[in-house]
Amino acid sequence: MPKRNAAYMEGQREHILRKGLECMLEKGLADTSIRDICSSAGVSIGAFYTHFADRQEAVFAACALDVMSQPKTPIVGTWADYEAQLLSTLEQAKALHVRKRLRLSYQFVGEIAVYDRPLPGVDDVFKYYTYWFRGSLQAMAEAGEIEMPLGLERTTWLHAKLYYGTIHIMIIDKARQQELFAELVAGLALIAVRRSPGS
Repeated sequence: MPKRNAAYMEGQREHILRKGLECMLEKGLADTSIRDICSSAGVSIGAFYTHFADRQEAVFAACALDVMSQPKTPIVGTWADYEAQLLSTLEQAKALHVRKRLRLSYQFVGEIAVYDRPLPGVDDVFKYYTYWFRGSLQAMAEAGEIEMPLGLERTTWLHAKLYYGTIHIMIIDKARQQELFAELVAGLALIAVRRSPGS
C-alpha cells in the first residue's frame, strides 16, 4: 500500500469533520455516533481513530472547523451600526439552519462540561467569537463614541458574554425577545460607557 502524504491525510481528516458536522446538524449531537460519522464520510472506524483520539475530539474539531469557516461579520465604527448588526444577527438566528447550529453548540457545551482532557484549538474559537466585538469596540473608542474604562479586552469579553447569554435566554423566552434585546443594548452601553451625542 502506498504511503499517504500529509496533504492526503489532512484532506481525509477535513472530509470526516465536514461529514460528521452534517450528521450532527441533522440528528443532534447525542444521536450521532462514530459509526454514523464514518458511514457518512465513507471511511472505516480505524481511519477515524487515525485522526481523532475519541468522539469528543472529533466533535469539537468539526464544530471548530464550522465556526472558522463562517464569513466574518464586518467591523463597525458607530454605536448605531453596532446595535443594527446585533439585531441583524439575532434575526438571522430564526432561520432553521442557524437554530440547528445553535442546538449543536449548546449540546456540545453540555458534553465537554464533563470532558476531562483539554481540547486543541479552543483559543482560536474564542478569538473568532470575540473578534467582531473587539474590532468594533476599538473603532467606536477611536471615534469617541465610547470610553471603555474597563479596557478593550475586558469590555470585549463582557460584551460577548452578555450577547451570547442573551441569545440563550431569547431562544427560551420567545415572547420577550424585543424586551430582552432592549435590555441587552442598555447593558452593553453601560459596560462600554457610551457617550451621549454632542458630549
